[in-house]
Amino acid sequence: MDELTRSAADVNEPTRELARGAINTPHLVYFVVAAAAPLTALGTNSPIAIAFGGPGAAAAFLVIGLVLALFAAGFTAMSLFIKDAGAFYTYITRGLGRPIGLGAAFLAVLSYNSIQISLYGAFAVFMQTVLKDFAGIVVPWPMLVLAAIATVTALGYRSITLSANVLGVALAAECAILAIVAGAVVLNGGGADGLTLAPLSPSNLLTPGMGAMFAFAFLSFIGFEATAIFSEEAVTPEKTIPRATYIAIAFLALFYAFVVWAIVVGFGIEGAVTVAKQDPTGMYFLAAATFVGPWAKALIEIFMMTSLFAVLLAFHNAVARYQYSLAREGILPPVFSQTHPVHRSPWVASLSQSLLALLLIVPFWMSGADPFNDFYVPVTTPGIYGILILQILTAFAVVAFFAKDRRGLTRWRTLFAPLLGAAGMIVILYFAIANIGLITGRTGPINILLPLLTLIFFAVGVGVAILLKRRHPVRYERFGSGAARSAT
Repeated sequence: MDELTRSAADVNEPTRELARGAINTPHLVYFVVAAAAPLTALGTNSPIAIAFGGPGAAAAFLVIGLVLALFAAGFTAMSLFIKDAGAFYTYITRGLGRPIGLGAAFLAVLSYNSIQISLYGAFAVFMQTVLKDFAGIVVPWPMLVLAAIATVTALGYRSITLSANVLGVALAAECAILAIVAGAVVLNGGGADGLTLAPLSPSNLLTPGMGAMFAFAFLSFIGFEATAIFSEEAVTPEKTIPRATYIAIAFLALFYAFVVWAIVVGFGIEGAVTVAKQDPTGMYFLAAATFVGPWAKALIEIFMMTSLFAVLLAFHNAVARYQYSLAREGILPPVFSQTHPVHRSPWVASLSQSLLALLLIVPFWMSGADPFNDFYVPVTTPGIYGILILQILTAFAVVAFFAKDRRGLTRWRTLFAPLLGAAGMIVILYFAIANIGLITGRTGPINILLPLLTLIFFAVGVGVAILLKRRHPVRYERFGSGAARSAT
């Protein structure tokens, strides 16, 4: 029996199928909004957006939401016809061909792994703060990371609905405290300038620092696109995927814009910019203490930690499904496509992702690196650029996929909206590259190397595709076609 036949036999085993119909629209929304991590995203990104772009940062979140809604029009149109845990790379393969699709698959694995693994460092920092402030103890950050990895792995091993329920609780907590702080600002009538709508004025978007403002606003949405990754496990995916995607984008854009607007008017137009420049990491803590009270500041500390844990879990599940899908396609070893006989979770891919995180963290730990500045910041950077590139490629793939046959859909959804979305994201990618020093907090060659990793992984994937076409043509033709999924 040759290698391809063995792979096909393995795929047909009953323990290689995900839990069909296990998650509904609310579950999907929990996953993608939790992956965006509203409290963490706003607490870290919006002060920088305000510092460089001014009070118009609130409107910038609405603009990014509009761009992503245009992207989602085509993205969800394709989800009607392709239901695969490979999501981005499957869409790109079907639209732009197998070499680009396999390059996208390698890029997706890099991107989601880099973001997920890097967040262990950020989680450890906030966990240390909570333990010190509330229990008076100091725990070395590697020990906290080990505990987080163990917990995430245990949840990833179990059914997808358990993870969704955990994410739902964490999401409700972080959104509630943000809403309380923003609501308190409104009830207090704002700050020095009152409850003005000036921060939402389009004129405040055109500032010298608009590039950094849009780049950091976009970072707050990363994770919304994960709806399609869970399409094989969703109830009636042709309905739940589009619905959950639009709900997630609309909620994030409106909620972000409201909270940032409230923070700006709370400190006053000029005062908000001053605070954002002087103490960006403390801006939300200060707002909570000023407008609500010390208890709200304490809750933000706690919920910032739970928010980061929610992101870890959401991205862990996404990575596991990408690796599961690639194993089923015959790109990764077949063992990665095994699912648990009871929970139907991709448990081997889940465990391997946690092992990879551990192997990457240990050298940083041994070198005495700072978990936030030396680990989280540089490790997450390739993922930011990688996901942007994947979204742009997906938008063009949508246009190519429907070019000959719109399958009963409108030209707006299959051509104009995805092209407009792609154009907007290309501009955002330019801003992100132009402001990489702000994203990494560094200067020098590392600002070239980190984005370059995305191109290297993409090129390796393309090379693997060319090699597969020559040496394993049957497997090459099967890649991205849905044949492997159908076999399960």
